[in-house]
Amino acid sequence: METLFSGLFGGMLLFGLVMLGVGIAAFVFWLKMLIAAIRHDYEHKGVWILMLFLFNIIGAFIFYFVPYQQIKAAKKPAQPTQL
Repeated sequence: METLFSGLFGGMLLFGLVMLGVGIAAFVFWLKMLIAAIRHDYEHKGVWILMLFLFNIIGAFIFYFVPYQQIKAAKKPAQPTQL
């Protein structure tokens, strides 16, 4: 006799739990990018915030690779040179 979590039902349950985890991780990433977009000053701020709302996770990835990397680089203190 099969258990409740084996076979097709178990596979569907596992797939559902994995997708739930991916969805939660994507939402947290999107929220982090939205907060960063609102808090920092940079060029075309309104356009980026609008893009995050309209394109959700895709917009968050684009924001991460375009202005967010520049924001992080600008916040980093200059490294002292070795003599």
